[in-house]
Amino acid sequence: NSSHRFIFYFALAISWEVIIGLKIPFINNNPYPVKFIYYFFIYELGCIFYSKKLYNSNPKPVMILYILLLLATSLMKSPLYTRLLYELIFVPISVMALYYISLKINHNKLLIYLGKNSLYIYMLHEPLVLSVISRYLLRHGLYRFGVLAPIIAILSILLSIVIYNCLIR
Repeated sequence: NSSHRFIFYFALAISWEVIIGLKIPFINNNPYPVKFIYYFFIYELGCIFYSKKLYNSNPKPVMILYILLLLATSLMKSPLYTRLLYELIFVPISVMALYYISLKINHNKLLIYLGKNSLYIYMLHEPLVLSVISRYLLRHGLYRFGVLAPIIAILSILLSIVIYNCLIR
């Protein structure tokens, strides 16, 4: 029965999260059994998502819950409660939310173009373009991270594509 398995893995995941929170050196150095059980928990959630046909349901409640959990995990002070909320509730909800988001943006031309050029953006943007733009802005006293970060990211992506198309192709 899937509900019994889910309850079992949920209880295991909570107990292992509490054990990790105790900071036992052996477990902190060897976290693989913990992660293995956690991946079974995530797998079980995926089975429930598919078997109950939740992928056909209304995405709005999941998206609202995703935003609320994002705020809650970022505002919580307790590391144990934050980790429990994040790993046991936020991660599964975020996977469902990203599934629904991917359905909405599946045929976006800009994202398809960026996806086709993603290897070249990855290879050129950080080591070459981003570092050059950042050094230039720092040298001239124009670097304000919060304000210019999106502009720098967009410029570095565009320049990476231009460099690839002009020099390598």
